[in-house]
Amino acid sequence: MESKQFEARLFPFKPRLIRYAQSLLKDNDQAQDIVQEVYLKLWSIRDNLDSQKNLEALMMKVTKHLSLNAIRKTQKQREFTPIEGGKELTPFDHLVFEDTRERIAYLINLLPEVQRELIHLKDLEGFGQDEISMITGYDKNYIRVNLSRARKRLRSMYNQLIANEETRRN
Repeated sequence: MESKQFEARLFPFKPRLIRYAQSLLKDNDQAQDIVQEVYLKLWSIRDNLDSQKNLEALMMKVTKHLSLNAIRKTQKQREFTPIEGGKELTPFDHLVFEDTRERIAYLINLLPEVQRELIHLKDLEGFGQDEISMITGYDKNYIRVNLSRARKRLRSMYNQLIANEETRRN
């Protein structure tokens, strides 16, 4: 595929890709960067694009994956500064908070993949059910039920972990 063909076939989708990336990322500049990255990836496989039946669907999928990767990267880099009652936490409180956060992160990783993904998108990223449905393609009822099951399972696993630690101390 030549440069002019590439532009003619793929550039008309750019505004829609940007809107989609913005809805996922909530950041216009980052959305623009993601869409540029989409075009770079597609340019690298331009010879195979003629065999694609639905270029728009492919572009939307690549945009989704790159956006989710950017969200994960941002989440890992984000530093949590817990505040309790408007006051800075004491060093001890900070240690307790970090320990609890690490335990919950460990327990989240033990969940089945679907529940882990939904907890991440809803509770860590703050997406609504409509946005999660758009990102994952899951039905809203499926999302609601699996989020409920995941939270119930996390609560149970956390309580069991705490009980086991209490038993070891005694």
